[in-house]
Amino acid sequence: MILALLAACIHCPGEAASGKRQLLQFRVRPVIERADMERADGTVFIGARQGKQQTAQMHIGTTGRSPGGNEMDLAALIKKTGGRVEHAFWRAEVRESLTDQGQFVLWPVGNAQRSMPAVAFPGWNLWDVTDWMRAILQEGADFSFRVQKADGATDDGAAFDFKRSWIYVTISLPEADPLLAEEWLTDSELLDIALSALPENHWALKQYQKVAGSLTAARWPETGVPYYFGGHSAEKVLHRYFPLQESKYYKSNRLYLCGFDCGSFLHWVEEEAGYLPQEELSEILKARAGAFPLRGLELREWAQALQPGDLLVFDHGTYHVGMVLGTPRMFGLTAENAPEAVEWLDAPLMIHCGEDPFLYDRFKAYIQAQDFRMQTTPPDGGVTVSLILPDLSEALRIREAPWGKQYGYFEILGQTMTVFQLADCSEIAWFRPVRPEGGS
Repeated sequence: MILALLAACIHCPGEAASGKRQLLQFRVRPVIERADMERADGTVFIGARQGKQQTAQMHIGTTGRSPGGNEMDLAALIKKTGGRVEHAFWRAEVRESLTDQGQFVLWPVGNAQRSMPAVAFPGWNLWDVTDWMRAILQEGADFSFRVQKADGATDDGAAFDFKRSWIYVTISLPEADPLLAEEWLTDSELLDIALSALPENHWALKQYQKVAGSLTAARWPETGVPYYFGGHSAEKVLHRYFPLQESKYYKSNRLYLCGFDCGSFLHWVEEEAGYLPQEELSEILKARAGAFPLRGLELREWAQALQPGDLLVFDHGTYHVGMVLGTPRMFGLTAENAPEAVEWLDAPLMIHCGEDPFLYDRFKAYIQAQDFRMQTTPPDGGVTVSLILPDLSEALRIREAPWGKQYGYFEILGQTMTVFQLADCSEIAWFRPVRPEGGS
């Protein structure tokens, strides 16, 4: 299956009447006008080689691709409707870098005041170019810019895959236009595999099948995947083991259902989908915590930069990683079918393998039904879908788990959706899974 995630459309029916604005996300691709060193694989090397500075000049036009895939003049749309640019983020991929991170300058030709420093990491990068896109689409600026190494004195640099990079522009319109809101979510290998780790009756899997037209099915239909500290492999899921590593909950002298932990779950997803597995979470946070330009935004605005399949790594006393699914609205949740979460329909959803007291209940019942001869301790969670929120005070409901910790949640579609709170997170890193060299 071809990975073809269209830009997310955040469409709120009826909002125009209440004075709110419709948010639509378009994709604009910068066009290469000149490159000093374009390589055979289509990437462009930016940096210094044998004392010579290699740069690229690119142009950003006003043509963008709508959520439904149609080409349109965004400047004309804004002028006609009274729309405005809310946010714009350039997602650019570095396929090869001579350093862990490189300092670059994005320099608009003839207007040094709008120049922007950028840190480029191997893999996907996220740069805030909101000011640029407002100048182009609202002020009518003609925009060509150069990408160059900040310090060209040393022989280093990076190869950028500009042909696969897009600028995601969120435009707000005063009136809802259903013709522009053609599609919310499409299926992908990453989401297919990640959501297959949920039980077959899980609301997120069922909504994904309905909204995205996906044929993916639950691999462990009755239970989904349990959490298991230290993580194992798909072949060992639901078998019983004594853990090789200990935590506050997992003890080496107790028997548990085997499954994944947060890291091994996403290793499995990435490998099944043909992507490279991520590095150690501590190394990702060390290298990429500074490459997350969303801290100053409200969580409802994160979805204007993040795309389904993105990964987020958190430091909240321990390290944790999850995959962005999109938003509740993109999964077809509305004020009618999810009234408890109506204020957060545009906040980010995350699938992850982590603590969940409701999964504890499910696996406890499963263990009792198996009538195991040896006592087996239920896992304290599993693969679950959570809404990322500032803190538990935003949750409508609170539950205390058997191990004494409180969890926020909402009831939607007759099920529960837990809250992952940012209040106790000291660091956040963002990255996108990458395919092996030569992969499509």
